[in-house]
Amino acid sequence: MRAVLVRGAALALAASLFGLLVAGSALAGGGPGGDPPPIRFMPAALTLAPTGEIILSGTVARTEPGEGLIAVAASEHVGRIDDDGPYTTGQAFDVAGGAAEQITCDGPGVHDVSLTIAGDRQRGFRPGPATIVLEFEYATATNAGSMIGVLFPDLRPGENPV
Repeated sequence: MRAVLVRGAALALAASLFGLLVAGSALAGGGPGGDPPPIRFMPAALTLAPTGEIILSGTVARTEPGEGLIAVAASEHVGRIDDDGPYTTGQAFDVAGGAAEQITCDGPGVHDVSLTIAGDRQRGFRPGPATIVLEFEYATATNAGSMIGVLFPDLRPGENPV
């Protein structure tokens, strides 16, 4: 019980610190005078597929040519496992996975992006609390920056708005 309380307190503290980091990174990554960065990734939803994969969808908006990289990592503390198969009894375990996509922007515009995160366990991610870490880096001829964010969704089957 003590371990659960300590873990909960640590997650709450981490969420607060990452919230400050996200705000600071977003401000630092902007253009002159507080303008938005020339290339932005805006996450829209996390979809928990029946296959146990998490699909991150969103849009990339750009005001000038450049390149970007979207990287996402997910982890989830899941049930218990034993020798007879996953998710029955025994030790609790974590499921983790990640995905990345390189973006090339030829000029101004907006386009949809989708990244699929497969878990490292046989049945993948399940409904319940998860931790999602997003990182977006970009570079143009005149500007470069990065933004990082952490989400703590309670995943449900189907689409979960961000």
